[in-house]
Amino acid sequence: MLKPWLNEGLLTSGSKKWRSRRKMLTPAFHFNILEQFLPIMNEQAYILSRMIQDRQTKATENYIDVVPLITNATLDVISETAMGVKIESQFDKNRDYVDAVSRLEILFHKQVHFEIHINNRFINRVSDTIMKRMVLPWLQYNFIFFNFFTEGRKHRQDINLVHQFTMNVIKKRKGEIQDQKNRNLDLNANEYSRRL
Repeated sequence: MLKPWLNEGLLTSGSKKWRSRRKMLTPAFHFNILEQFLPIMNEQAYILSRMIQDRQTKATENYIDVVPLITNATLDVISETAMGVKIESQFDKNRDYVDAVSRLEILFHKQVHFEIHINNRFINRVSDTIMKRMVLPWLQYNFIFFNFFTEGRKHRQDINLVHQFTMNVIKKRKGEIQDQKNRNLDLNANEYSRRL
């Protein structure tokens, strides 16, 4: 059920492919590499603490639900460190993308752990969808689920939105890298012509 969203990735691949991909990723999580992201993590943690304080002062109850706040902070950290893009989900920006990721994350979490998260605003639709897919065996087939059911079509839209956003980020980063290479080539050409 995760393959439409994650394709053949680290979470969904078989053991042989998983081992080779894991070996490629291990250096990316070295302490020295992660240390360069501390300013981003600190900035997002500061924003999170301000958001919690704001919610706390406005709260009518003795408690606040921090799960959505932490989820948004996590998404901001991951998007900026992994993709180099500021989502600013803690400030309610890029709402379509954030909501789609939230729905997909909830669906993933439900499928893996079968837990109920009552305080999430998407819970009713997602839990109904999960229950249908668990109870009705024919809905476990992606073809039937995505083509013949409204929940499946909405899920497909969420997947497409997340994939489209990711592809736009990749395209933008490729463009930035190519621009940097072109600037470096121009600088090198100018340096070489000055020497002659």
